[in-house]
Amino acid sequence: ESSERQGDRRAAAALALSSVGGFLAAELSGWSPSDWGAWLQQLEQARQRYALVGPLAALEVVQAAGPGLPRLRGQANGEQRLSDRRQMAELLQQSWQDQGRPSAARLLHWLTEQQLFGGEGEDAQQRIVASESMVTLTTLHSSKGLEFPLVWCPTLWEVDGGVDAEAPFRAWDPSQQRRVLELSRRSGSSPRAERLMEARLEGWQERLRLGYVALTRAKHQLCLDWGRIKDSGASLPAWLLHPELRQQEAEQPWQAIADHISRASDLRQALQHRCDELGIHLEDLNPEAPPAYRPAANTQPLAAAAAMIPPRRPISSWGRWSYSRLHDQSQTLSPSAREEEGFDPDRESSPEDPGGAEDPCWRELPGGASFGTLVHAILEQLDFEADLSSPEVRQLVRDEVARSGLDPQLSNSLLGAIEVLLQRPLGGPLGDCQLNQIASGDTLRELPFDIPLSGFAASPSSDVLGEALEQLAEHHDPVVQSYARERLQQRQAQLSSGFLNGVIDLIIRRPSRDGTQHWVVLDWKTNRLVRPINDLMAAKDYWLQAQLYRQAVQRWLHWRLGEQTPVRIDAVMLFTRSGEGAWLLDETGQP
Repeated sequence: ESSERQGDRRAAAALALSSVGGFLAAELSGWSPSDWGAWLQQLEQARQRYALVGPLAALEVVQAAGPGLPRLRGQANGEQRLSDRRQMAELLQQSWQDQGRPSAARLLHWLTEQQLFGGEGEDAQQRIVASESMVTLTTLHSSKGLEFPLVWCPTLWEVDGGVDAEAPFRAWDPSQQRRVLELSRRSGSSPRAERLMEARLEGWQERLRLGYVALTRAKHQLCLDWGRIKDSGASLPAWLLHPELRQQEAEQPWQAIADHISRASDLRQALQHRCDELGIHLEDLNPEAPPAYRPAANTQPLAAAAAMIPPRRPISSWGRWSYSRLHDQSQTLSPSAREEEGFDPDRESSPEDPGGAEDPCWRELPGGASFGTLVHAILEQLDFEADLSSPEVRQLVRDEVARSGLDPQLSNSLLGAIEVLLQRPLGGPLGDCQLNQIASGDTLRELPFDIPLSGFAASPSSDVLGEALEQLAEHHDPVVQSYARERLQQRQAQLSSGFLNGVIDLIIRRPSRDGTQHWVVLDWKTNRLVRPINDLMAAKDYWLQAQLYRQAVQRWLHWRLGEQTPVRIDAVMLFTRSGEGAWLLDETGQP
């Protein structure tokens, strides 16, 4: 957050007082202007390191500038706290690289999602700094070269998904006789398909090797958990316990083992036979079934019993909620695709022809999540008034296309499509105004926000989506009104407490009229236009998203301008493939 607020002394002070900076309030109160200048200079250096190298390097700069490290070590359980911080920084660094060097606001949003839903995989599990005289919890990688009297591997049956179908990966190329980095995302294309198969086989072999490391760490006793577990056929225990089913030359040598584990009726007997051969003690863990439910005898009239039961409280959860998380939980009869805040991934793969709805320049471009992310990354950085033929702009587009993993030849055609988008009138209250006529000083990109849904955990919860839909149901636009009333009939109330967070793509400042400031909230939509825009707005609940974004900007302006300053806040969902915008207008023209 501090890196997003350059030159803000309050943000700099908050970082200095945190465990990262390590300063005390009494120390900050005595800082001279030169002390503040030195600290702000260190933060600027950290921002530069973030942009070039990533968050891990930025953290090292800030830690070196203050007493945070020695003071953290001196606290109770200090070594564990330091290990947790280092692990979190490594996860942020990995995400920063995977996402193509996102802004600090985007990375902060990713971290919030991980904290809400819980990270996946071994890297996301806390590394425990424990005494060797007690218990040592270690990963397979870090256990190499170590020995322990007793080793327990409770999850050696677990198998990760391997190489992701769309992510870049490294693989051996027999024709070139060397390892290559595969960046193409065209599923099923050659040589990607062959390299993907080879990479997955290499990943499986590496998991077997790591498993052998774990099995050979015990001096006296080794314990494994095993059984009929879904998707465990490619694990090391499966490979060791079912040697007769190995298919060494097959594309998936473990497939017959996996089929046997899931279907064999005599799995227990076969496992016992194999353990006897190897001299392994097999211990059954058969937890007793809970006793059958028996209703209590009804000793009093139903009316009296019902009167004694307190009313059931609605389920509520306090936390930081994204729009997509609230939206997904509230869906009942009309599910729609998930979204990441700040951009629409357009995950639909519709075979329908978009027809003439899309501009010819955009119609030839690909669809999907990767392309949507690419368009957002370019528009986030592009000066709309810049000469698109300049070397700087062309380099920006080439760099972002390279990071996306899409076809490098896409650069020229995408640049032409963006030029068409910037020259189209925005319509609505902006009339003939074009994006290439809006100065960078009148725009704000990638604004993160938090809207309080309630106070502390004990405060009453609210149905924030329901309240926004009720407001839209009273809107003067009949299209918006019809959408909101239909949604209110379909959904069930979903109470939430805490904060609603997200990232807004673009905010535009327009000239004031009659003393009322005019602001426009814009969100890029890269969807394939296989149906009318109003249908997309309703099906994906973009009207609801626009209303929530308007409310976020309204609060943001209140803090900066004061609640007495009259403002008008309109929202537009701009569909890049046609240049057409769906406008949600501010009916009040003021807070």
